[in-house]
Amino acid sequence: MQTTYTSGAVLTINRPDGTTEDVVNTKHARDGVIPAAIYAAMVKATREAGKGEIVGQRPNVVAAPLDVQRMAIAGELEDCAGAFPGSREWHKGVALEKELAAFDGAHPEVIAEIRAARTARTAEGVARALRMED
Repeated sequence: MQTTYTSGAVLTINRPDGTTEDVVNTKHARDGVIPAAIYAAMVKATREAGKGEIVGQRPNVVAAPLDVQRMAIAGELEDCAGAFPGSREWHKGVALEKELAAFDGAHPEVIAEIRAARTARTAEGVARALRMED
C-alpha cells in the first residue's frame, strides 16, 4: 500500500569531467517543476561558474506508504489541537479533520491495519497484566 507524491525537481547536469549527475532541488520547485525564469537563471549560473551544463529537469516522484501519510495528517492535526476557536490554526485544524476523514474513507485498509495492531497491543497488555502475581 503506497502512493506517490512530488517533492521538488530533479535536475540532470552534465559535469565538465564528462559525468552526468542528478540533483534534487526542493527549494525552487513548485509541483515538480522549477519556474522558467528561475530555471534559466540556474542554467546560466551553472554554466558561468564552470560547474557543467543543466540539460533538463523532471519531477522528483517519491513513494510513501499510506500509513505514513495518515500519520503525517494526524500529527499536523494534533499540532492544531489547542488552537483558539476562530483562529487561523483552528481553521487549519478543521480542514485537516476533513482531510483525515476523506483519507480514512478512501483507504479503509489502513484503518483495518490500525485497528488490528491496536487489538493486538491491548491483548498483549491484558495478558501481561493477568500474568502478574499480587
